[in-house]
Amino acid sequence: MVKDEYAISFALIQNLRLMKDILSEIIANKRFEVDLQKQAISIEQLQEGINEVPAARSMKQALASSDSGIIAEFKRRSPSKGWIKQEARPEEIVPSYVAAGASALSILTDEKFFGGSLKDIRTARPLVDVPIIRKDFIIDEYQLYQANALRRRPPPSAGRHPPAAERGSALPGGVHLPHRGGRGRGFSRRLPGAVRS
Repeated sequence: MVKDEYAISFALIQNLRLMKDILSEIIANKRFEVDLQKQAISIEQLQEGINEVPAARSMKQALASSDSGIIAEFKRRSPSKGWIKQEARPEEIVPSYVAAGASALSILTDEKFFGGSLKDIRTARPLVDVPIIRKDFIIDEYQLYQANALRRRPPPSAGRHPPAAERGSALPGGVHLPHRGGRGRGFSRRLPGAVRS
């Protein structure tokens, strides 16, 4: 009996060390990723138009008024299990979660360890009318401004996608910011790198 308890304790300690190593690697990668994103676009550029962002959908209200209280998670992989569904497409899966009764969504946006991206939220947002949480390792206020920018809508005249020169500066991952001169006010695609939308 004592031998079994020792083996179980040893296994738990090993698992905790492994988890700590994985978390350290994830955080180090996230710092590097955010630094690259900051080089592509400044926090001041992300802050432009912040008052034009529509109000966030209330997670608390969605869960309280829901029959299910379910927050469905869109995730392609995990560091411990590997790929769950590498070819998962948010435009197919996310609406089915809501149709099945999900009150809200959690979408992983970490690319290296979870196979996600902010494009997944940009794709899902117009398809459902429930709160969406950007699930990621948030280590810098910059990421909060990125998430806030995900809620910005393209201008009502949209329908057409202007040439890249008209859209403004491109961020890693395909998000386009308006030129500082004022042409266009919305994002046309996605941001790299969390907050409800």
